[in-house]
Amino acid sequence: MSLHNYLEKLRAKPVHERKKIAFFATAAGFLVILLIWMASFKEMNKSAETQVDPASASLNDLKGNFQDNFQTGKDSIQNMMQELPAENAGGTTGTDNGAGTVVPAPSADSIQNMDNNNQNKDSIPQLP
Repeated sequence: MSLHNYLEKLRAKPVHERKKIAFFATAAGFLVILLIWMASFKEMNKSAETQVDPASASLNDLKGNFQDNFQTGKDSIQNMMQELPAENAGGTTGTDNGAGTVVPAPSADSIQNMDNNNQNKDSIPQLP
């Protein structure tokens, strides 16, 4: 029996019988959807109970990443400090300006003179 033939027989029945058939078909469809929804709801709750709170999990991940990155940076700086030549480690020699020439480091006297000049410039003159 095809769907078209079934619908033709249904149209031939009286209205009160068609209303009964429509009510029971709707109720059956509703029950099927309700059962599927309840089964999926139970599955959804099972996975939620076994999972860790996403906020605390992400905070723990961030903490772990920060500690790893901090340790990596610390190790990198220590390696760079060990690789520096002994003459540059003291800070008494000049630095390369990028053009292949070495700019001499300022002496302690010139630094003291710069500090004195800066103090004089920062002071406000007093009016008599």
